[in-house]
Amino acid sequence: MIPKHHLSEAEINELEEFLLSDKTPEECMDISTLNGFLTCLLICPDTIMPSQWLPVVWGETSSDEMIWDSKEETEHSIGLMMSYYNSICQEFQNNSHLYEPLFYYSKVKGKEYTIIDEWCTGFMTAVHMAYDSWRPLFQSKEENSLLTPIILHGTVDGHRKLKEDTEHSTVPHEEWVESVRLSAIGIDKFWLPYRKSVAQATHQAISNSVGRNDPCPCGSGKKYKKCCMN
Repeated sequence: MIPKHHLSEAEINELEEFLLSDKTPEECMDISTLNGFLTCLLICPDTIMPSQWLPVVWGETSSDEMIWDSKEETEHSIGLMMSYYNSICQEFQNNSHLYEPLFYYSKVKGKEYTIIDEWCTGFMTAVHMAYDSWRPLFQSKEENSLLTPIILHGTVDGHRKLKEDTEHSTVPHEEWVESVRLSAIGIDKFWLPYRKSVAQATHQAISNSVGRNDPCPCGSGKKYKKCCMN
């Protein structure tokens, strides 16, 4: 079965419940962290296969591995994950300027606050999976500031700088919320030309080496013709 391009609200809630359940390792991502993580994977310069990033989502370690109850549970949960991945992909392909990160919210004394740290942490986790590939953006004099809001709220050093640097600490929180959203859109535009050329070359290389009926190299367990070939 090819993953859907859109998840219903009920399916997103189901995925969130699974991520937070006792079935997953202690360090498994929550849904907001996952959203930031998948967003980065989709707009980053490199193609990172699910077989590489799924263990990171689950938070697997040598002493705390993901243990599935059944093949059906595995296929259903990974199917939800890939559909969620595809739904974010569709957001950027269709209306990237309208992209909205999935943030948590908290109410304090009747006032609602947007929590962006989890999303930014997920995004930076994906950055570090292919850190060297991000150097062109880090070294760009015109565009390197795109990552600043995400680094400040998604890394230990960034949190420290937020507390110590008055220039950043005085910025209203809601301005940071919009800055993070615009950063994701800007980063997508920065990498788009590079990503297209890499994707074409990667797809051609896989097509030349993997048969239609061979196991898909993404690690899904499905045949190539029923998975990434499509």
